[in-house]
Amino acid sequence: MGLRRRIRVGMELTRRGCRVAVLGDGRRKVAAALEASWETQDPPGPEAPPALTDFVRRHRLHQRRAVVGVPADRVTVRLLHLPPMPERQLRRAVA
Repeated sequence: MGLRRRIRVGMELTRRGCRVAVLGDGRRKVAAALEASWETQDPPGPEAPPALTDFVRRHRLHQRRAVVGVPADRVTVRLLHLPPMPERQLRRAVA
């Protein structure tokens, strides 16, 4: 069973895993939640753990924006200075 359209997604990444919470229809009630852990100390490569992949597919979250919390020691910031341009051109320039 999927969740309704107006949802909010929060994700917290830790050294040992991740937590995902989905709030449905603007309510302050958790509609779905997941806690997944990595098998090693460090997060996996570009592939997501199967539990997280299944959770995203089951609740149709693949095109949702999420609020993500990342440990401070795992953050890399790349800053691009670009001139103002339409969003479509901006996406191509960043890619």
